[in-house]
Amino acid sequence: AVLYGLMLLAGLAMIPALAAPASIGWLVVFMSMCVIGVHGMLSGTASMDFGGRKNTGVAVGIIDGMVYFGTGVQSLILGHVLPEKGSAAAADLVAWRAWPLVMLPVILLGLVLSARLWNARARSHAGR
Repeated sequence: AVLYGLMLLAGLAMIPALAAPASIGWLVVFMSMCVIGVHGMLSGTASMDFGGRKNTGVAVGIIDGMVYFGTGVQSLILGHVLPEKGSAAAADLVAWRAWPLVMLPVILLGLVLSARLWNARARSHAGR
């Protein structure tokens, strides 16, 4: 939840940072590190906690599948809202405001879901 909170702040900071493009690169690097941290925790520990000894691979597959699904949905949405390469709008920084605005709802959803899982414990089942 902390990483998503930091990512939310960075996403919000991207909106005014469009006026100074040099700072956007650092914000994107920071947000990428937040995503990699969350994904690493989910793939490593949560998959064993929620999948158990016998279904860890299934849990990792579902988590990784959701990453690919989210990337596909993101590419479709951003492909429609961002300016086309080579167009006059592509050079206008205001036209890129949709980029962080599209990310913010997804970041908020991740923050809410991760906050709900913050103190989650796996149920003990016999035969795991």
